[in-house]
Amino acid sequence: MLSAAERYQMMPQVGRRVASTMLAKIAENGAALTSQGAVFAINLSGQSLADDDILGFIEEQIEKTGIAPALLCFEIKESAAVTNLKKAQVFIDALRALGCSISLDDFGAGLISFAYLKSFNVDTLKIDGGFVHDITENRISRSMVAAITEVAKVMELKTVAEFVSSSAAVKMLRKIGVDYAQGYYIGEPIAIEPVMEALQKTQAPRLPEFQKTPASRPAAIVNPSSSHSASRSSSNSPTTNKGSWTSRTPSPDRIRRTLEMAPLPSFPALTNSAHGRPSSLPSQG
Repeated sequence: MLSAAERYQMMPQVGRRVASTMLAKIAENGAALTSQGAVFAINLSGQSLADDDILGFIEEQIEKTGIAPALLCFEIKESAAVTNLKKAQVFIDALRALGCSISLDDFGAGLISFAYLKSFNVDTLKIDGGFVHDITENRISRSMVAAITEVAKVMELKTVAEFVSSSAAVKMLRKIGVDYAQGYYIGEPIAIEPVMEALQKTQAPRLPEFQKTPASRPAAIVNPSSSHSASRSSSNSPTTNKGSWTSRTPSPDRIRRTLEMAPLPSFPALTNSAHGRPSSLPSQG
């Protein structure tokens, strides 16, 4: 469905529906979430970022729901930010001024990442999984991750490694100095409701190393020296088993009906993530 929505230029509608629904869910549990120091990340597509009215819509939803902006982190893909440079700068600065945080997603995938990094006043860099999935075998990937991490430290940004798939990779990332890790080795997708329920408790459960976490793209702190609080994330798309979709491309009318009539499936919750402030992994040794 998402590929079809992109083809028919309908991702701005999808993004608005996801953002408004997620903010409403957060508002239902606002007091408990604030006391737990939770942070929810919401992905925005390139088309959403190009939408002239998206900033005003998000500001309106925040005011309408009354939630604390500090509960929100917006993820923007590096490629989308570079493509819409001026809009991205305005968007980032405005939401950070409100108290939201910003994460630059898939960093390193572009050819001119470092050249543009100085233009964006973000909080977190998510290192593209293409450099992480083979980090234990590929010296070039290892060097690229180390370079990004070093630049991030100089700029006082947090780092998140995507596509983490083994304990060996976690150990390597910890050695390099990456702050957070996310991937199916850390945890698998789960609906957001159990996360909300857990946060209603007096004390949010501390997740042990590599315990399965509620996340579409789970994460855990890699660097024990990091001191951020736990976070949760919502994707710009509902959690879906790809195998349940047919190969036929949905029509624009079908997508529109889905947005207007059907309730969205449960959103994935990124427990302990970059957006990111996951539960810390026990230090080794």
